[in-house]
Amino acid sequence: MPDMVFIYNVADDPMCGLRLDCSDGKFAPPISLMGLDPSAVPQPPAPRKPRLFPDILVPIFKNLGYSRQTTVSSAPHHPNVLDRLDSKPLEWSERNRIRAESVAWQDKVPQMFFRGTRYCPTVPLRDKSRSICPRVYLTNLSIHHQDQLNIMITGLPPPYLLELKEHRWQSKRTDAMAEWSKFKYVASIDGIGGSNRVLALFHLGSVVIKQHRSPYIEWFYNSIKPGVHFETVFKESPDGAKNFDDAVELVDKLRADDAYARHLADNGLDFARKYLTLEVMLVYLRELLLAYKDLFEDMDEYVSKVGDTGNSALFMKQAQLWNNDWRTVVV
Repeated sequence: MPDMVFIYNVADDPMCGLRLDCSDGKFAPPISLMGLDPSAVPQPPAPRKPRLFPDILVPIFKNLGYSRQTTVSSAPHHPNVLDRLDSKPLEWSERNRIRAESVAWQDKVPQMFFRGTRYCPTVPLRDKSRSICPRVYLTNLSIHHQDQLNIMITGLPPPYLLELKEHRWQSKRTDAMAEWSKFKYVASIDGIGGSNRVLALFHLGSVVIKQHRSPYIEWFYNSIKPGVHFETVFKESPDGAKNFDDAVELVDKLRADDAYARHLADNGLDFARKYLTLEVMLVYLRELLLAYKDLFEDMDEYVSKVGDTGNSALFMKQAQLWNNDWRTVVV
C-alpha cells in the first residue's frame, strides 16, 4: 500500500481544494459526499500548482431514510433510524415520508419555497463588486416579494426580525420536507457547503431551483441539466454581473409559462424515480468502490489483513487511534 492517508469525508463540502491540498500525493483521492466544480472555482495563476483535485463522490443516503431525515422510499424509515427516536417512531416516519406527486400540480401554490438555517457558504457567492450569503439575501428578498417568494431561515439577527415585523411577514415553520410538495417551486440554496436536499426535492413533483454555477456538486449532477430538469437563480446579467434579484423574475416566468414549469417538474420526477432510488444508488456505490479498490494493486491483500471492517469494536478501536494520531489509518 502507498504511504498515504485515506479519508471518507461526510461533510457538506469537499476535502480537496478547501480543506486539503490533494495534489501532492500525501492523500489518496478522498471519498466524499460533496465535491467542487472546477469550472466554478477560481484557479491560481500559472505556474502555481492548483490545489483543486477531484473528490470521488458517493451518494448521500440520509434522505432515503438512513438517518433522522426525510425518506423518499415507499416504506417507513430504516429500523435503525426508528430505534433512535424517543416516541411514536412510526407516526414520525409517516409524517416525514415524501410521496411523489402527493399534491396534484394544479393544487400546488405557485411560490418559490425554502426553509433552512442561517448558514453561509465557505465559497462565497460574489460578483465584481460584492459577495452575499444566499440564504440571508433570499430571505430578505422574500420579505419584500411575499407573493412570489416564501423563503425563511432560522437564526436571523435582530435587524431582520424587525423588518419581518414591519412588513408583517407571517412565515410558517414547515419542518417536514413532505409538506414542501404543496409548492410548485422548491429551492436548494447552499449553506456552509452544498445543499444535499436536491435528491429529495426531485421526488416532490415540483420544479427544483438550484443556484446558478454553485461550486458544489453531488454524484449525479453531471446527469441533470438546467432548463431540462431544473431552473436556476443568481444568473449573470448581460454585463457579466450576478443578478441577485432574479428569483422574483424566475417565479414570474414560471407562472407565465406553466407548461414549461410542468415539463421541468415531470423531467425531474422521472429522473428521480429512475436513478435516485436506494437500489440504483447501491449499485453505483458498489461499482465505484470496486473501481477505487483497483487503483491500488495490493488493496485486496491489505484489506484481508484488516479483518471484519463492519465490526463495531474494531471501528471504535480505530476511531480512538485516529483521535490519538491522525496519521494512523487502519491497524
